[in-house]
Amino acid sequence: MLLLGSERSSKCYPLAANFIIALTLLPLLVLLILWVTLGFNLFGLPLGLSPLGFHISHGAVFALMFFYWKYLDMFQTIRYLALVSIPLFLFGHRLLATLAARSSSLLWVHACASILFVLAGIIIAYLYTNAIR
Repeated sequence: MLLLGSERSSKCYPLAANFIIALTLLPLLVLLILWVTLGFNLFGLPLGLSPLGFHISHGAVFALMFFYWKYLDMFQTIRYLALVSIPLFLFGHRLLATLAARSSSLLWVHACASILFVLAGIIIAYLYTNAIR
């Protein structure tokens, strides 16, 4: 018995494609706006284990996105992301706390980033538990 489904449409909808591209580039735009607003100072970063661990963990997340695109499925990626996000959260929190202690103007950045990290963790945990079911 051979079951045939409907043929997939090869037509690309430009509005949907442009919307997805805009959503993908939105975090980069927010980053650039915040750099201009706050003043990006590469020499102001503290040296130590926390900044190094944060940047290595952040690079690991980007590498994981590449491997998801090329080789992994969603469930494998979420498992690896859960492992990589723990040091990313801890190192990022410590790095932002160090930066906030240096400058009181960055205290609100630390508070907002901490709230966003917690909310992202809750959302990822919710999506992961619903994907397993």
